Amino acid sequence: MKKIYLYISLLLLFVGCENEILNNKSLHNQYINNYTTEEIDLIVSEMATFHQTYMVGFLDSICPTIDSEDSLSSFNLIMISIQQTMLDYNFQEIDIPISNYVESNSNIISLPLINDVALFWQNNFDFAFLQNNSELIQHLDMSEIGFIADFFRIIDLNVLPMIEKSDSFEDFRNSFSSFIQSNLSDCLVFSSKEMYFYAKLYAEIYLSSIDYFTNFMYEQDKGPRWEKFKGTLKEAWEITRPIVTADAVGAVFGAMAGTITGPGIVVTGMTNACMSSAMECIN
Repeated sequence: MKKIYLYISLLLLFVGCENEILNNKSLHNQYINNYTTEEIDLIVSEMATFHQTYMVGFLDSICPTIDSEDSLSSFNLIMISIQQTMLDYNFQEIDIPISNYVESNSNIISLPLINDVALFWQNNFDFAFLQNNSELIQHLDMSEIGFIADFFRIIDLNVLPMIEKSDSFEDFRNSFSSFIQSNLSDCLVFSSKEMYFYAKLYAEIYLSSIDYFTNFMYEQDKGPRWEKFKGTLKEAWEITRPIVTADAVGAVFGAMAGTITGPGIVVTGMTNACMSSAMECIN
């Protein structure tokens, strides 16, 4: 399997498998187009795995120590912990040299962006509610962005019935994956690889979030865990849905923001997924 090198900094993105240097400002479209959908799937899968790893550690050891009344202090503490976890993480498909990364990433991910995540999904995934990020709105291709909003809505409407029909998390994961693939089949025909990346990222983070959060709520045993989850599904989904949706939307918004200002879609996507998750949990 070809190892994919994503060298992300403020100025340059190095694609190691092709020994090609790209200007980071071209990241918005040209970067994605250099990869096959299979390679994009590998990148996104590892982003979701990192996100799940971070959140398991956060819920176990960091969340209990945070003062939920002080949003700014909580935000800063979480940002430091995300950055350190990313520095220490053993990526297999993604190789990120971190020089110049930490400061630039901190400047992109902000409390206003986190607030927009909540406004967006609470208002039926309407991009008009990106009130604090006019630059992001201006940069989006509105002729394509409708596909992403519709994709988010389709998942939101269909996940609960899939959970109800499943016998285990593995059963749900298989149904969810088949559902996602069927809804992504037309993506590259009617849209771009960039939109495919965002849609796939949303789905992978959404699935990993359900996995880690139901584990947290109902312990690690996946069989009884799923039975307990379904046994109180209405109440449990009221708790779970805001977190998994914030996780997935946060990843996409972070990736989108990274295409505009650097350091790029992978770093900011992972960071904002973790930050949105963590802030939603403490709230």
